[in-house]
Amino acid sequence: MYNEMNSFFIFLKKKYNLETVVALHPKHRKNTKLPYLSKLKHYHLKTLQLTKDCDLFISYASTALIPALFFKKPIIFFSTSEMEASYRTRFDTYLIAKILGRKVIRIDENFIDKNIQFKVNKKKYQNFLYNYSTFKKIQNIRNYKIISDFFSKI
Repeated sequence: MYNEMNSFFIFLKKKYNLETVVALHPKHRKNTKLPYLSKLKHYHLKTLQLTKDCDLFISYASTALIPALFFKKPIIFFSTSEMEASYRTRFDTYLIAKILGRKVIRIDENFIDKNIQFKVNKKKYQNFLYNYSTFKKIQNIRNYKIISDFFSKI
């Protein structure tokens, strides 16, 4: 899987002049070596700032999508045959991509350049945030507003 990811990142660099930077999972132990990331810049506990500053957000189904949606970043959902062996990962990734009007790129196949969408459907992003990131029974303040206020301070 990591070879395919690295090939995809190289493609993005050559085709779109985009440098890949990795936001490590918050539970990642800082001193643990990650040989498959040795050629990429990677940061711990910087997901929010990296997302705010990025030109393109690459992910599969993850809660890290929420800031990308808030900041209205183009999102590429990716998958591999190894990832799709997990029903939950496959289902979540394809479902979220469909809700957001995005396509999933299988990076272990000959992915098609036309699948890379830089245009953002702001209405779908906003609806996703409201429908899936808002607890509607608490006060009269939407989580979206709370999150918006928080992000605007960054």
